[in-house]
Amino acid sequence: MLGDNFIFGNNLENIIIKAINSNKGASIFSYAVSNPQQYGVLNYKNNKILNIVEKPKKPSSNKAVPGIYIYDKKSIDIVKRQKPSKRGELEITDLNNAYIKKQDIEIFNLLGEKLLESRKYTLLKEIDISVLPKGLYIIKLGEISNKFVKTN
Repeated sequence: MLGDNFIFGNNLENIIIKAINSNKGASIFSYAVSNPQQYGVLNYKNNKILNIVEKPKKPSSNKAVPGIYIYDKKSIDIVKRQKPSKRGELEITDLNNAYIKKQDIEIFNLLGEKLLESRKYTLLKEIDISVLPKGLYIIKLGEISNKFVKTN
């Protein structure tokens, strides 16, 4: 799971268990967002997923891939064959697209769950703690990793 998003919901554990038990080589998640230009987005044609496009200027959908990925052991071999991007990095989107191309991926839609983007320090101030389960710790990874909030 990427550390820049905070995802929670009553059914999230069940969805993740289904994804772990999928018979596909990869399981990823999608979430409808109002600002798809800021995410990797599922690119559809005739209700078929063609690929994931990273931060598209004109997205074909609002289905973002929020950063929960589950892979089988074949992912290691796929990554070994990948070439670094223009940024000089191996990209998770390229790995996901390899599984899409092989039709060996299952996509789970997060419908009742909540996605909070934690790319900004203000996230900790934006969360309505009253809606979170009692005793849940919110940990912001990255530049302020030593700060956290505990719900009552």
